[in-house]
Parts: sequence; structure tokens; C-alpha cells
Amino acid sequence: MSSDREAVLAAYDDLDAAFNKVLGLSFDAITESEKLNLQNRMERNLRRAPAVEHRLISSLVAEGDPKALGGTSWAEVLATKLGISKGEAKKRIKQAELLGPRTALTGEPLPPKLPNVAAAQARGQIGSEHVRIIEKFFADLPGHIDDQTRDLAEADLARIATGLGPTQFRAAAERLRFYSIRTVICPTMPTGPGGGI
Repeated sequence: MSSDREAVLAAYDDLDAAFNKVLGLSFDAITESEKLNLQNRMERNLRRAPAVEHRLISSLVAEGDPKALGGTSWAEVLATKLGISKGEAKKRIKQAELLGPRTALTGEPLPPKLPNVAAAQARGQIGSEHVRIIEKFFADLPGHIDDQTRDLAEADLARIATGLGPTQFRAAAERLRFYSIRTVICPTMPTGPGGGI
């Protein structure tokens, strides 16, 4: 991953230019199947975009001071600069806390809190609806659920989400939440065929 200032700025210039080029296209000359394939490619890139946003916001919040940029909070700074509501800015900051890179107090880099979900998003395999379902999953998970169970659930959620649409994934996440709670509360209770789940 490049951290050279000029390379970063040049990459964003290239991104702007590429998007402008795509915006100027007419799709009259291509088939319906090709249009659908192009839309699939666009969806993948749109799903990947928040992964970059998470890294930017994480870095900004960790290293900067909102007062230096004219705000009293990061939500206010982002809302003003991006033309979004404070509520939307808070949501983006929260997602960056979960899915963006972190830094330990000693300075070493740490993976995201939800590393498997972050990786699936960076690959464009899951979208914002999937992420909201996963956020709700962990918000609804009781506090007594241990870290190992949470980590296993996070890996399962990331894997399951990549193969399902949001409606099916929501149902699968609810089953996994129930299973996670049941396993921790009653680890000897039978599960699977003939045992309940």
C-alpha cells in the first residue's frame, strides 16, 4: 500500500478522470447482457469505495483535531465538508471504527475490529445493506457473549454474506445470533438435526 503523498494525490486524480470518462459514455452500442455485466462491475466498485473511506476517516480521526479544521467534532467537520447530515457523518465514523484500520497506543497498526467483514467489503463482495445487518447483529448480541464466539460469528457473517442478498442474509444472521446465544448459555444443549437448530 503506497503512502507516498504524490502517489496518493495522483491516484485520486486518476480516479476522478476515470469516473469523468465513464460519465461521458453512451451505452447504446452494447448488448443488454454487456450492460448488466458493466452494472455488476460498477456495483463491485461502489461496494469497495467505503473501504477507502474507512481508511481515510480512521486516519483523520486518529491523527487530527476537528478544531484545527473549524469544527467542534469530527461529525460536524465531515457534515460540513461533505454536505451530509451530522447523523450520516456519525454513521460513517462508527463504520470506520469497525471496519477501518486501527493503531495501538504503542503505535503499531492493528486490524479492523471486524477484519473479515472489512476484507469482504474491500473485495466488493458485500454492500452497505450487508454491513448494516452485521452492525445490528453485534448491537443485539448480549454483552455476556465471549470474544471467541464473537470472532467466530464475525468470520461466519462475512463468509455467509458474500453468497446471499440482504433479505436472505438478514434471516441467516438472525439464526446465527440465536445459535451464538444458545451455545454460550447452554453449551451442552443439542443442536443440528433432531436437536433444534
